[in-house]
Amino acid sequence: MTPRFRTSWVVLGTACVLLVAAIVVRFNLNTTQLAEGWLERGREALDRQDLAAAQAILERLESMPQVDPNDLGLFRAQCLIAQNRIAEAIEALAAIPDEFPLSAQVRLKQGQLELRRHRLASAERALTRATQLDPNLVQAHRELIYILGYQVRRAELRARYQALAQTGTLTPYDVYLWCLTRYNTWDAAEHFDDLQRFVRAEPTDEWSRLALARAAIALNRIDEGLAILQPLDPENPEVRLVRAQAELARGDLNQADALLAANPPDHVESLRLRGKLALYRNHPNDAAAFYRRAVELAPEDREGVIGLAQSLKAAHDPEADRWLNAARDHERYAHQLHQLRLPENQNNPESWRIMADLCERIGCHAEAAAWYQLLIARNPLDSEAQAALARLKARQESGTAGIGP
Repeated sequence: MTPRFRTSWVVLGTACVLLVAAIVVRFNLNTTQLAEGWLERGREALDRQDLAAAQAILERLESMPQVDPNDLGLFRAQCLIAQNRIAEAIEALAAIPDEFPLSAQVRLKQGQLELRRHRLASAERALTRATQLDPNLVQAHRELIYILGYQVRRAELRARYQALAQTGTLTPYDVYLWCLTRYNTWDAAEHFDDLQRFVRAEPTDEWSRLALARAAIALNRIDEGLAILQPLDPENPEVRLVRAQAELARGDLNQADALLAANPPDHVESLRLRGKLALYRNHPNDAAAFYRRAVELAPEDREGVIGLAQSLKAAHDPEADRWLNAARDHERYAHQLHQLRLPENQNNPESWRIMADLCERIGCHAEAAAWYQLLIARNPLDSEAQAALARLKARQESGTAGIGP
């Protein structure tokens, strides 16, 4: 074979390879576009509630290798939701990895579906992941607030409101509810049936089980409350706390105190309850020590401040007056919250300003900042609110955000 002939064959072979590659690329491109087109048709079928057409499209897509598996998984989940096959839909959503561009919305939907099944612990895991993937996903924060409120997890509830505040979407009513987490009385009778439903749906949900046990004890169904706690770890500080509340309801102060004493020394609720028990026994100095430690750990906590003031007064301690003044600020805060329930005050900037000042006085600086931000949003030239917000920011940066009367 001559060199010229050999070269011609090489050129021809290269051209054939390039032609085949181009055909393959064009084929893949066309089939990918085809798959995307079918996905769009499937979504349109769901929008018009044509479930048979959507299912047929899903089956077609499952036979197309070029379709993105995560897009397919999301569409499969949407079809299952439309068919009310919720458990299967959750499984399909859970299989979509966090690397998927819409993963935050996927986890949000997964959490919402778990809530429809009354599975609060599973919902919380999915929704928490959604906020980690997208901290500005407002609805995920709101769903978590619903869960934490039902389970009376006040510290975590306030932290979640603070995270929601970072999204810039708080309304005056949101900030009111945030402030109310420090004062509202939990209605055990109102929530008992729902909590039972949550525990039946997910028996391993520890927080719902704890809240249900508390509700039973508050309703004087003490043996039932203790039976509800039975599957939980008795060494869990929250379990000990609820068991202590049960013993206190029975009138066994010694057993209640023994349970609380076994809890970690920085468990705020246990410290407050031990202070309460000490006051019952007319041991004001012991009570003051427990309440003082509780206030060190949670300076803005109303029960701790009022308990410390009462203990110091009973002990004739010279510090009592300044703590009594702090307790009065908390009572003014509670009164102003009650005033905010009135329709004429809900959108009244001056009511917000009073609330902001009281929040700052008792050490609820995040809530105070939220009220000031609402005032500035209403009137960007509000120099008083701007100065107050700058003061709070400087205090936070300097590390002097704690309070003491």
